[in-house]
Amino acid sequence: MTRFLDLDAVVVPDLEVTLSGQKYQIPGSPTVPRMLRWLAFQGRFEKATPEESVELLQEIYDALLALFREHHPDLEELPIRQEQIMEVFGA
Repeated sequence: MTRFLDLDAVVVPDLEVTLSGQKYQIPGSPTVPRMLRWLAFQGRFEKATPEESVELLQEIYDALLALFREHHPDLEELPIRQEQIMEVFGA
């Protein structure tokens, strides 16, 4: 007998986050490529020199903007500060 396994049941629903007083929805479960990219960012962030940190911060911002644009495609920029990005990465 074939067993049915609903993999959609383990996916975290979309999250609602507040940023600069505005509410946004973002995907609750990242895709594998996105998760790998975030893990790579984290590893690079921990080893980055001050000069590399500036470039990496821009890459992280771009990735966050892409994440938010999944539910808010008209979002032109993300009202996020450096301290908030560093909080996301536990720095």
